[in-house]
Amino acid sequence: MQVKRRVLQNLSTNELLLYIRDDSRFVPEAIGMAFEILKDERNIDFSKIETTRIQNLIYSKTIQIEKEKRTIKLEPNLVEDIDENSEIPRFYSKRQIAIHSSIVFSFIGAILLYQNLKKIKEAGFSNYFVLVVFSISMLVFDYYLYEYMVNHEEEFNQIRRNRLGNLGIFFTIRGLINYSLISIIWSYFFGKNFKYREVK
Repeated sequence: MQVKRRVLQNLSTNELLLYIRDDSRFVPEAIGMAFEILKDERNIDFSKIETTRIQNLIYSKTIQIEKEKRTIKLEPNLVEDIDENSEIPRFYSKRQIAIHSSIVFSFIGAILLYQNLKKIKEAGFSNYFVLVVFSISMLVFDYYLYEYMVNHEEEFNQIRRNRLGNLGIFFTIRGLINYSLISIIWSYFFGKNFKYREVK
């Protein structure tokens, strides 16, 4: 998102000071530009401590955006959590739901999907049915995957020679299947182009 200096120059000093607060929700470019305008054009004298704080704020925002960009590559409909996107709803991301479903229990994933759904529309019977089928399907899959791994323990031991390794294989396979199913349900509930911010 391109920040226009002229737009910031038209803001009042008090409005610009909001950009450099610790709880600022603006992008690092806007924070840096607001700081320059306050210092060079509005003649505000910042102490060394204050200058360092603002520089650290800009740095931390830059790191945060880089991290969000990596996440957005996996989930292209995920948008940055900044003031400009404040109207866009906060959702549990597919990644968050898949992690909870894989590590804890598939029913948790169904609950998170339901919480997302009720933020934008009424959850009808068909939606409940899909979530229940998802939970039961994953339970059945877990059972057969576990049985398969027990019956083929020697083969899996060649890959990993300890129980933790086998457990890692179990959760990896479970996570991939979970994510695939969640992606299908997500498309059914929200469509392929639905924009959202991630719940922190």
